[in-house]
Parts: sequence; structure tokens; C-alpha cells
Amino acid sequence: MSDLSLHPLRVAAASFSTKIAAGLPTRGRTGARVERVVSDLITTVALFEQADRRICLVESPLDIRTFPFRLLLKPRLAAVFGIPEDQIILFCDHNHCVPCLSERQANDWEVSSIPPLDADPLNALGEEVLDAIVTAATPLPDRLEPATVSWGTAQETRVSYNRKGHWPDGSTYFIREKERLDLGEDYIGLIDPDADVVTFHNDAGQPLLGLCRFTAHPVTSYHPERMTATGEWSQFAADHLRREFGGDTPVAFLQGCAGNINSRYFLTGDIAKSAELGDLLGESFLQAYRKRQQVAVPELGLDLLDVQVPLAALPSVTDLEAELAEIDAFIANPHLTNTYGAYTCVGLNFPEVLSPRYRAQLVKEIRGWYEWALSMHRENRLPEIPPTLPIRCPLLRFGDLALIGLPFEPFVEIGEHLKAVSPFTKLLPCGYVNESEGYIPHADGVGDREYMSSFYRYSHYNPPFAAPAGDAVTDALRAYAERRA
Repeated sequence: MSDLSLHPLRVAAASFSTKIAAGLPTRGRTGARVERVVSDLITTVALFEQADRRICLVESPLDIRTFPFRLLLKPRLAAVFGIPEDQIILFCDHNHCVPCLSERQANDWEVSSIPPLDADPLNALGEEVLDAIVTAATPLPDRLEPATVSWGTAQETRVSYNRKGHWPDGSTYFIREKERLDLGEDYIGLIDPDADVVTFHNDAGQPLLGLCRFTAHPVTSYHPERMTATGEWSQFAADHLRREFGGDTPVAFLQGCAGNINSRYFLTGDIAKSAELGDLLGESFLQAYRKRQQVAVPELGLDLLDVQVPLAALPSVTDLEAELAEIDAFIANPHLTNTYGAYTCVGLNFPEVLSPRYRAQLVKEIRGWYEWALSMHRENRLPEIPPTLPIRCPLLRFGDLALIGLPFEPFVEIGEHLKAVSPFTKLLPCGYVNESEGYIPHADGVGDREYMSSFYRYSHYNPPFAAPAGDAVTDALRAYAERRA
């Protein structure tokens, strides 16, 4: 037992709701703005302390990991809590039904270096949310209470499905709702069915904070050309725990390794379907909570795993030129289909529910990558391409319970591999944490061409990934486990 464990773990948390207005900008690729508002969006801030160690967790359906928001948020929270910025962990549930926090909101995969802050970096919503997070955080040090830690898990298979399919020739495609139904109403594929709940209770047995985790894109009521702002089923499911706790206890939803996992009804659902899935998952969260087990020695810790994700060589000039011609042909006629009747271009496939304009835009956005790759060949600049993508993964520990955060969109296989090599009794793999490096496949997904596996083409500066790709994090956790043994 370490000296740290002789001190009680102390916890304080707060949540607040943000009202969304129609007309706010979104990430829709054709300039869509919020048309309809269904629910507020709930953000949670938590502070953990043990002896002289403090760690802050912030979770929101809004994309607080992106530029410029995180560059403004982390220094302010570091000042409030008196801690380094790397002891602040930002979680995003990857809800697609939310507006942007800046007119120039950007992900890590969209920029080759950290962009400078403009004079007015955030829009009005971004300023409101930034101030609200800091306001919620400021009193937390004075509200810290000794806490126990418990966790429970239930199985939920009614909400999600694996959205990466294989054509008869072995090539891969994106399974949206129509394709899912073509595979059969009961199709699920490989998913992570764990509905995890972690709770922190004070000495009187009252809940101070709940964390719930599940793995699936919250996209049931999402349509990129007709945007509705809502907390989606992820927030609706967390509401079940809020009600169980009495209504005022903060509950944060943590997203799993959902890169190739969707919720049902993608592009065909609505708020009613999202609420239905929220109720199903909420029931599972309650089951998990009611069979929770307490962590015997909840020693607080944070390890930062620095990982180098290997990158591959660029395709040949011949291949790049051929695919660039295919791209231009599709942009001119976004109705081109493959032998299986799907709208396709350079490995991407698109559903009929997306307008021809939107299908063309999805292809236009990778055209710049091909031009960049060709320029690297023609200007003899291939040696400038780095061999790896460096990422940092926070490993937040409460004794033999741990959460590992991945700063990208990890495929579900990565989460399962991490659990398999974990030295902890319970590990919660979480994607979309701290940064936003886009999709990174597992080792066996390298070279596949559907939207998720070949997402590097949307970056305009990243080469393809090489094996083990995202499983480099698995290798890092395995090495960490060996050092702990």
C-alpha cells in the first residue's frame, strides 16, 4: 500500500445545461445550421483529489477537444485547480447533433500544426460554454468530500451495430441503416456490449458523481443536411442515472471505441427513436449500477502513455492519378454505382438518403489529399513525411479500476484488445479524449478503403496508417502492464 492510499480520495462535481439556439453553425459539409432544438446539452466537470494530487475531468456532448476551444479551456482550468494542463482530461461523447463552438472549429487531423488564436476565436455559444465550465469548476475545491468508488457492468445489444461491412470481393464498405437492414434486422456484428457505470459516494452513501460508458456513435436522430440539436440517446440514457440519484447528481457519459460502431437508425431515425434507444441503454445502466462492486483501495493516479502510431508510404503516382480521375468523374456525376448497386468512389460508398450535392462534397474533400500526395512525389519531398503520428493517452486510475483515453476515433477492436492486456480488474477504454486525430483503425484494418479505415484522406497531410496502427496503444498498455507486474 502506498503512502497516497493512506489519504482518502475526495471528489466534487458539477453539471450545467446549455440552451441551443436555431441557426448556429454545425459540422455539416454543405453549410447546414441548426434548424430545430429538442433538448439542452449537459456538460459535467469533476475534480478528484488524494493527498496533494488533483485530476480534473470534463465531459460534454459539445466538441470541447477541438481547436480553438481546448487551447482556451485548459489554461483556465489549470489556474483554477493549481495543476498542470496534462492533469485535465477532456471527454467528448461524439454526439453529431450539436453546433460548433467556433466558426473556425478545427480538429487535429485538419491542421498540420496548432493554429494561432484569432482575436475572436469562439462564437457566442463557445464563449458561453467556456465561461460556464470555469464557473462550474471554481467552487469544486471547497466542495471536495471523501468518496468511495464502485463500478458495475451490464450487457446491452439492442442499441448498436458494427458499421464496417465487406462486399463479396472482400473490399469494405460503410453500413448505414439501409445496408444494415439488407443484412437482416438482427444484424449486429462485432460490438462492445458493455454498459459500464462508475459511481462515487460520500460517507453518507449519497452519490456525488456518476460516469457511464457505452460504445456507439450517437447518430440516431442525426441528418447532416437537416440538423436537430439534441443530447441524443447518450444523454437520454444518462438521465436514467440522474433520476436514480435524485436529479441533482452530475452524470457524465463517456464514449467507448466507437470508430466503426453506430447506433441504429443512422440517417433514418428521429428523436422518438433516439429516446427509445436511450431508454434501452438507460435500463442497462441501472442494472449495472444496482450490481456495483466497490473498489477496495481507490488510489488515485494518472499515467500518460506516449505512443507512436506508425505511418505507411504514400501510394504511387500512377495510383494517385488514376484515383484522382475517378474522383473528378464522381464529382461531375455523383450517381455512379459499383457492381453491387451502391454509389461509390475510390472505396467510399454513399446512401441515397444523402443528396447528390452532399455525396459530391464528401468526395471533393479528399481531392486535396490526392493533390498533396502527388505534390510530395513530384517535389521530391517524401523524406519530409514523418514515420509516425505521436499521440498521448491518459490512463486515469482509481486502484484496480482504470479509464484509458484515446485522442482519436478508435475502432472497437482496439478497445477489446486493450481490455485483454489490461492489468486492472476493470478497464474502460474511451475514445474522443483530449484531442481529435480522426479515425485510426486496428492492425487488421490497415489498407481497407471504406470511410473510416481510409479517413486519413480527409486530412490533406497525413499518409496512410501502417500496422499495428491504433493497436500501438495496445502494445503500449501491454508494456505498461509488464512494468507493473
